[in-house]
Amino acid sequence: MHVRSALASALSAGTASESPTRRPTQFVRTTALLLTLIVSALWFPGLRPAHAAPLVTTNLLTLKVVSARDWIPAGLHQGDAIPHYHWLVVQDNVGDPMHYGTALAATSTANSNYACTAQSAGGDPAYPANCQWPSIHSIVGGTTAGVVAQGDETTLNTTISVNTATWPQGVNNPNHHYMISVQADGQTIPNCTKSATVTCHVDGFQVGGGYFTAPLTSANGLVTVALQPDPLPLATVRMKVWNDLQTNGAYDDGEPYLAGFTGHIADVNGEVTQDYYGNPLCTTYQHNAQGLMLFGANGQPLVQQMGGTCVSDANGNITIPYLEPLRYASSVVPPNGQTWYQTSTLDGSRDWDTWTLAGWNGYDPEFVVGAEPFPFAEFGFVQIHTKATDPTAPFTATGTEAGSIKGK
Repeated sequence: MHVRSALASALSAGTASESPTRRPTQFVRTTALLLTLIVSALWFPGLRPAHAAPLVTTNLLTLKVVSARDWIPAGLHQGDAIPHYHWLVVQDNVGDPMHYGTALAATSTANSNYACTAQSAGGDPAYPANCQWPSIHSIVGGTTAGVVAQGDETTLNTTISVNTATWPQGVNNPNHHYMISVQADGQTIPNCTKSATVTCHVDGFQVGGGYFTAPLTSANGLVTVALQPDPLPLATVRMKVWNDLQTNGAYDDGEPYLAGFTGHIADVNGEVTQDYYGNPLCTTYQHNAQGLMLFGANGQPLVQQMGGTCVSDANGNITIPYLEPLRYASSVVPPNGQTWYQTSTLDGSRDWDTWTLAGWNGYDPEFVVGAEPFPFAEFGFVQIHTKATDPTAPFTATGTEAGSIKGK
């Protein structure tokens, strides 16, 4: 226990509200405890408050490459080391707006108040060369010009380091910011046991990386990069369909949802009809009690119910899972025999741009209803009603209606 904490506890115990007959006894106990703590602190230096260790920096960069997640079929677990990879470091020359003049010389080129002010206004004669504001300072053209080092696992790992002090510097990287990118191809997983469901081989990894500043302050100058194993997590597209009674193209609380509407997705090649596993869209698959998908002897997932159409439920939700990360155009079609008019558009188009990321659940991170997630693609529909006795009846043309539109 820290001495100060112990003293505070003892004093609070001695001043607590108690009956008059117990106060002398408690006072003696508290005094004895205080004396014991004081003597202990003098006799045992380890009980004294420790001073913070000085910050240690190093120019020696080391690298650790690991798996970003479990991938059971390959026998790969999150945090497992990836033994074979290629790495590349580039200068982060996007700028740095943090160097203001509160603690810098008024005419220092590291002072943004000076370096980012034109000479005609009393600023740096070299303006804008020394200005580090991202919106003003110049950057090295092209990626190749910013490369400072590259190699593979034999030139940089957890035990073999690279000296960042030898890298070229310049006005475009005065604060020594860098980005390291790592790429790993398919490889056999070491210390893995093969089985009927584990191949001990991963097809490859998504390119990953991270930012760091030199000198480094992490232990041993270590930078850890986590790579996503292939195949990447699949994505889900979600759509919401509702009766847009206020006819404003946006969902409003209380507007009824529409069931029985069919969702479609398309990519640059046209209509998408199959999921990642080659089965019709909205096919469901078998999972175990832990939620893991079950695979057959042929390596294909076990089908629970074959799909083919993706229809909105009672809550107006259309869910299309097991898709590759891609840009899709989402659209919705009313049930056969019903006439509905779509009110919601994205940039005037009936389809909805849906950029799916790996592992995305299909919900809009910004639009919420009652603090609950809302499907990303939105589709409002209306019908034209003419019967006063039945306001839900759709418009039916008889050939006698007349109307006009005028404008200027």
